[in-house]
Amino acid sequence: SLGILLAPALFAASIYIEFGRIILLVDREAHLFIKKKWLTKLFVSRDILSFLYDAKIGGGILARQDPSTVNTGKAIIEIGLFIQVLFFGFFLINIVSFWVRMRKAPTIRSKDMPWKKHSTVLLAAGGIILGRCIYRIIEYIQGATGELQTHEIYLYILDAGFMLVLMLIFHFCHPSEVGLLLTGGKVAKLLSVRTVGKYGSGVPLMDVEPRSRK
Repeated sequence: SLGILLAPALFAASIYIEFGRIILLVDREAHLFIKKKWLTKLFVSRDILSFLYDAKIGGGILARQDPSTVNTGKAIIEIGLFIQVLFFGFFLINIVSFWVRMRKAPTIRSKDMPWKKHSTVLLAAGGIILGRCIYRIIEYIQGATGELQTHEIYLYILDAGFMLVLMLIFHFCHPSEVGLLLTGGKVAKLLSVRTVGKYGSGVPLMDVEPRSRK
């Protein structure tokens, strides 16, 4: 149960890192509320703290099965989830603001880069994570006798189902493309391998090559 609870924090860390790379790709840090060097550090650090907070403190208390401390453990996890929602909501506002400002004042580099595609993916993924966190908050507030915990179907749809959709989104639009556009290299795309040229290198951004067979 605790592993399911902490899964979105790991996805969120990847989203923070990818957004930082998108900023480097289009060279427009001025469109951010927070400087790029602090953006990823701030949100990833918060995720790590939330991970440890929920796993070590909240999960540890619940694992003891002590009736006198169960409510304390639940309260700790609820606080962690509320903090996660607040931080992640602020992060999504940053992406939306960045998108709007880029549309109004694009850079020369952004015209040849798939920043819109990857920003859209980040917003979709962020919305899924945010929805899942809200579901978890409501579940913990309702308690063991609430509608959400007494009907397993909600867990499969609003938790495991959301994470599955998130995995599929990143499968079809893999974050590695952004990183490789900064450095150059090969990226897997469904059943093919594509060569990604570093920006400004003169190499075509997406040259399709057949996947080698072993």
